Amino acid sequence: GGLGTRFAHAAGLGEAEKLRIEAGKTYVIRVAAERPGMQGAFAFTVCAAKSAFTLAPVPAANPSQALADVMTPSGPLPLPHGARDLRGDFVEAWREILDNDPSQFGKAPEAVKGNRSVAEAAIGIEPDLYAEAPEAVRSIAEIAREAIQARPYLYHYAPDSVKSDRELARGVFEKIPRMLAYAPAAIRADKELVEPAVRQSPELFLYAEEALRADKALALLALRAHPDLAPFVPRP
Repeated sequence: GGLGTRFAHAAGLGEAEKLRIEAGKTYVIRVAAERPGMQGAFAFTVCAAKSAFTLAPVPAANPSQALADVMTPSGPLPLPHGARDLRGDFVEAWREILDNDPSQFGKAPEAVKGNRSVAEAAIGIEPDLYAEAPEAVRSIAEIAREAIQARPYLYHYAPDSVKSDRELARGVFEKIPRMLAYAPAAIRADKELVEPAVRQSPELFLYAEEALRADKALALLALRAHPDLAPFVPRP
């Protein structure tokens, strides 16, 4: 029935493979290496509706916790290969995987990607993974600064609370001026930050805040290179 279908899904079994579930019996699902992370086998026992649900190898596990180990908040997802305990701590199991292969960070459940220490370790090795982290992690100044300094293009993925850091923005614009286009209004209104970017790429004048585009010196700097930007200079 429905329970059999859910466990078949969690185990990565094909639609053609049917499970006949009967209360009181223990079932073992063996899974080949066809689906990464599911090599091996796990067992579960089906009880009466009012009885406790158990999942081997920890029969006394809390029913909701046992189910959560197989059915994550984002849908059915198996524990990754290499977990120290098939049922054990879900985050720690993923930590073990990411220690060996940080590139798997993007495939991890949100609960794992949102763990600061897990995310910080993965991003510290591969800064590009910052783009795949949840906003709560991308908002952490220390993590954001380290990733963006290593890969300035990641400024695009940072929340405004991080982008508003003037010194961080200055360093990014020096390397990739076009990132000005993704800056918050307060940064795009700061002549000290905008002028060097426009000097390197005059077309970025378009992204300056209107009040700053009315600045005569900045407008002339842009118009000398691109006279067609004249319509974007505010009239007195």
